[in-house]
This record gives sequence, structure tokens and C-alpha cells, in this order.
Amino acid sequence: MGRFDSASFDPMTWKPNYPNPAFLLMDSQDAFWAAKQAAAFSDDEIRALVETGEYSDARATQWIAKSLMKRRDKIAEAWFSKVPPLDKFLVEGKLTFDDLQAGRGTGSDASTLCNGQAAIATCNARQCRARLECNPPPLPSLVLCN
Repeated sequence: MGRFDSASFDPMTWKPNYPNPAFLLMDSQDAFWAAKQAAAFSDDEIRALVETGEYSDARATQWIAKSLMKRRDKIAEAWFSKVPPLDKFLVEGKLTFDDLQAGRGTGSDASTLCNGQAAIATCNARQCRARLECNPPPLPSLVLCN
């Protein structure tokens, strides 16, 4: 498989072989967005994508898929640890949002935003997400000065 592996892959120090402005100019928000995209792929989706390569040796297909899954997990772990991995905020009487770290076995501190209320975890064949519903703490009064 050449120089492609997951053991030596470090998302924080990885550099493309060819200079790419998207990576050269990347900030933490860009990295969070990219990590969300990578983390959204399920194991089954990665396997299906790799199988389209029609490798002559099934072991190569398995090895590449497993390497991509490990790389995906390393990317999510690295970048979700830099910012709160919360997304899809909605306020309709209650505050709801997704904890993207849920189901990854690395823990998350999202419950602190909900005063310790538990997450509602939902898992399907595609992904596992915790949807948090809570009554947010009251906002401070806004005082307007003349």
C-alpha cells in the first residue's frame, strides 16, 4: 500500500504532498468543519467507497478501509478536542444541539451547557449522535444606555 497507513498518521502535523491553499490557510473553524465532514462517514460507507476501487486482493480492500476508518477517528479526536464538538443548535422553547463526540468513546462536556441534564443518544446505521434538550440558563438582562 505504499506510504499510506493509519499508525503514523497525525492529523495535527499532516501536510499534503502538494501545497494546497485550503490547508495552508486553514484555521480552527475550517478544521472543525473538515473534521465534521470526515466524522460523518460511517464504517459501512467507507467500506462501500473503498470497494468501488475493485482491488484484485480483498486484503487490500480491507486494509485500506480499516486505515481510512482509523484516520477518520484520529481526525475527529484531534479536532473535536480543540473546540466544543457541538452543532445544529436550535431554540424552540428548549435549546437543542448535537454533540458530535457522542458515541466516539472519548467523552464530552456538552452536558455542562444543560446544567448536567442527560443527552438523548440516537444511533442508526449511519452515525451516533447525542441530541441534547434542555432549558438554557436565563440570559442576563440587556441594559441600554442613553
